[in-house]
Amino acid sequence: MSLKTDLILEVANLSNKKASGYNIKTKKQTSGLTKTIVEVLNKDGSLALKKAIGHYITIDAYDLFLFEEDTKKMLAKELSKAILELMNFAKVKNIKKVFVVGLGNKEMMSDSLGPKVVDKIIVTRHIKEVINEGDNSDLNSISALATGVLGTTGIETANIVKAVTAEIKPQVVIVVDTLSTLATKRLATSFQLSNGGIVPGGGVGNSRQAINEEVLGVPVIAIGVPLVVYAHSMCNEVLEKVVGKIAPLKNYEEEINKIATNVLGDLVVTIKDVDKVVENCADIIGVAINLAVNPQLGIDKIIEYMN
Repeated sequence: MSLKTDLILEVANLSNKKASGYNIKTKKQTSGLTKTIVEVLNKDGSLALKKAIGHYITIDAYDLFLFEEDTKKMLAKELSKAILELMNFAKVKNIKKVFVVGLGNKEMMSDSLGPKVVDKIIVTRHIKEVINEGDNSDLNSISALATGVLGTTGIETANIVKAVTAEIKPQVVIVVDTLSTLATKRLATSFQLSNGGIVPGGGVGNSRQAINEEVLGVPVIAIGVPLVVYAHSMCNEVLEKVVGKIAPLKNYEEEINKIATNVLGDLVVTIKDVDKVVENCADIIGVAINLAVNPQLGIDKIIEYMN
């Protein structure tokens, strides 16, 4: 069983040599964040990284305490810029109508990020529909939906999103979901955004139908935070550091992964105080989306409306 992750940077790091078909650029921000852009250029890059062609932005906040309000605002602003950057890559101009989709199971805390972000969205589509355009021309339209999961709805999530998208005709769909990681340090500290769409459940071995521009007919921006890690990945992470100090890792890596996977199977682990952590991440992403779509409101007014 191979190590499972939703993060494109981790997939790239697992590769022993850089393949053609993708570029990686990393920039350390003055704010203490690290921003990395991966551009998957063609089929070769897509096969190498197991990701769709497109742009992927990862913002890492390892050294920051994200529960501090000033830090949360700073990160939300950076995420908002990244959303606009991806819209630009996807050739979405003059934003007027956005549809936000929260994936995941609201009854399972580690998988509830998507639904919780939906709760933070300042929905305005209904206002735009009933008020004369001239009276609120500065307000862009946002609609939001938490789809639930196949086990509770009996409907493929992609089919729900596709049907609603066809009805409301947004310029872009923003999809939010929980991700998985290989590294414990990335839990709740790495934010991955992309215009390559998303495969619900892909990181935990329960892949469903993809949600992307090809399926929906409009650009899709995916936003996620790793909140779960496989136990065998944690074990692998620790043993790699131990064995790496004793002998060349290449002699042991495959055996370590095999043993850890056999012993621990599909056991998935999440972070301590996951309820507070998910709420915190949802706040940050919610502010970022609201700010990207309606920047004229300003971050302080957006936070006021969200609360």
